[in-house]
Amino acid sequence: TSSTAVLDFDGTVYNTGAATYTGEAFTLSGADPSFITDGADVEFADGAGSQIVLADASDLTIHTGESGEGDITIAPKILGTEDGDTTTVTLDAGTGDVTLSNEIGGTNSDIGNVTLTGTTMTLHNNITTAAGNVDVNGSTVLEADVTVTTANGTVDFSGTIGSKAEEDNDFIISSGTGDVTLHDAVGAGVNGEVGAFKINATGGTG
Repeated sequence: TSSTAVLDFDGTVYNTGAATYTGEAFTLSGADPSFITDGADVEFADGAGSQIVLADASDLTIHTGESGEGDITIAPKILGTEDGDTTTVTLDAGTGDVTLSNEIGGTNSDIGNVTLTGTTMTLHNNITTAAGNVDVNGSTVLEADVTVTTANGTVDFSGTIGSKAEEDNDFIISSGTGDVTLHDAVGAGVNGEVGAFKINATGGTG
């Protein structure tokens, strides 16, 4: 467990056991930082700044699933640097779960490809890329209304997609000209019906 006001990761590879990082904000300035465990959990806990900022050359990888399940839990936002250089986000929990309590990307944030892998991905907020592809491998639970926006990047969900039980949360995809592929049911799970469900309702051919 690590706690500080602003936690800066300027290295490249962090091989750890179970790890929880807590701070008011996080910056990842090392080249392509990777957080790797052998089946142990990785958590970035919420801080007052509530954001993880990726520098220009800092493609983020968190991989916990080499030989078992390790959950990945991210409370802050994940943002790029807003200067036109996109950075990718890869969260691979193997047979563990991925929980995102806040958004990836957002207004003027340069996030490229986003890849989420696990048994269940729990989303509380939006995913926005700057023409990056969004690839979700596993089932998805919507804990709130979620919009996936890719500015012509592709969108691919391999598993079922359902709202938190009895909440009827909205699920909206806006991919512009990017292809959208949904491999399984939307509104899955006990009382998991979604509310508004739209794909490129305002234009595009995805």
